[in-house]
Amino acid sequence: MTTIYRIRRKKDGLFSAGGSNPRFNKSGKAWTTIGKLKNHLRLFEYYSGYSPPWPYDDCEIVSYEIVALQNQLDEPLQGVLETYRAINKNKNNH
Repeated sequence: MTTIYRIRRKKDGLFSAGGSNPRFNKSGKAWTTIGKLKNHLRLFEYYSGYSPPWPYDDCEIVSYEIVALQNQLDEPLQGVLETYRAINKNKNNH
């Protein structure tokens, strides 16, 4: 199981795109470790050229667990997959 992290602005639900002057949009950036997210947040602690307000005053950290599920195709897609396999099998036999 993998966890990813994003920064969501509470007032509009948009996500931070990261960087030293973060913009917010519908998709935003996903950090793959909590350490990488913390490093991004520390950027504002040490960046002397940055002036308040802090861009994340009205934000929260959202974590998502990525879980691999058993691959289950519905019947029409399963039929397409079987047809594709049959075509490739015929190509390999010739």
